[in-house]
Amino acid sequence: MCVKKILIETGGEPEKIKNFVVTTHNYAVKIKRTSEQCGLFAYIEDSGYRGRHVWFFFQRWIPAQDAVLLARAIIYKAGKVPNDITIDVFPLNAKRKPDNEGQRIRLPLLKHYKTNKKSRFIDDDGVSFLDQGSYIETLCKNSYENVKEVIRVYDKNYINNNQNNENWINKPLDDLKIESEVIKDVLNGCKLTRYLCFKAKDTGYLIHSERLTLLFIIGHIGDLGKSFIHQIMSWTLNYKYSITEKFINNMPSRPVSCLKIRDEYKQITASFNCNCYFKLPKKCYPSPVLHAMSSLENEKVTLPVSSNTSYEKINEIKEEININKSALMLANKLLELKKQFRSLDKDIKHYENKLSLLFDSINVDRLDIEMGVLVRKNQEGKCIWSIEI
Repeated sequence: MCVKKILIETGGEPEKIKNFVVTTHNYAVKIKRTSEQCGLFAYIEDSGYRGRHVWFFFQRWIPAQDAVLLARAIIYKAGKVPNDITIDVFPLNAKRKPDNEGQRIRLPLLKHYKTNKKSRFIDDDGVSFLDQGSYIETLCKNSYENVKEVIRVYDKNYINNNQNNENWINKPLDDLKIESEVIKDVLNGCKLTRYLCFKAKDTGYLIHSERLTLLFIIGHIGDLGKSFIHQIMSWTLNYKYSITEKFINNMPSRPVSCLKIRDEYKQITASFNCNCYFKLPKKCYPSPVLHAMSSLENEKVTLPVSSNTSYEKINEIKEEININKSALMLANKLLELKKQFRSLDKDIKHYENKLSLLFDSINVDRLDIEMGVLVRKNQEGKCIWSIEI
């Protein structure tokens, strides 16, 4: 954890960020003590620059997914993170492809690439232990059973406390100033995408995996999506056009799936019941980009299909999706008109009955009115009304 926002704003000038380092250390101590309340051992390390690392060691290898959930559980239990602090959790991702070595992490007691200063374990007062080697030998390892218990309690509490949390999920899209109806369709359809966009707008910061998630969804909506990715990233403090453009140019050829999103953001998606349903052709998998297919501007949307799908098959799939979308839209219009017709028919019969009572009271079938002659006729047992001019 570090005061990354302050580092960016001040350019890393020592005197300007001195007080904020204290805030960072105090929160690291809070994380450590919260861990101890959960029966876990945690250790604070001075990063060698301006941050703090809080280390957890385990008796045996544990799944990366559980390591991520444990970190989130401790942060959640520790309470609100000070506004000036940015927290990065390692590993960033719970899963990786077999041919991907994953992200790298600097081990304790190694030099920081900027300052060439070694990181060192410190106590709660920020004082470095003199003999780092001997201190490391005293470190306690956490049991996997304790880890799973902390995660279990966290899952239950998080969902219970956030199931009615509107936060960034229900904020009006007008606040984002989106011009494209295609982008609006995606944000209206996928609450996780909406959540991340508002997080970027309101906090000015997204962790790396959140940026990639938005890129792997919105970046696949043609030039409109790529332009909006720049707009989102421009809300963050460390935005650079060239770097964002580099990520856009190197993004995967296929959009991220709903399954991967739910796996990556378990607690968030559970809190707002992420359960979009798509009726899909073969070789097509569910992805938030499918919400963009409801628009007439969907020609440049990258379809979520398997990698070995031919160009001709992709066109067939897109045509099938478009036909289904068009049929659904027309069916909805038809149902709406039928509802309106039933309502109008009811009103018509109401006023016809009133007119019949009025004509019966004066015993006539014709009556002069301003518009012409109002006529009542009986045809095959039905009362027919007309105006003769």
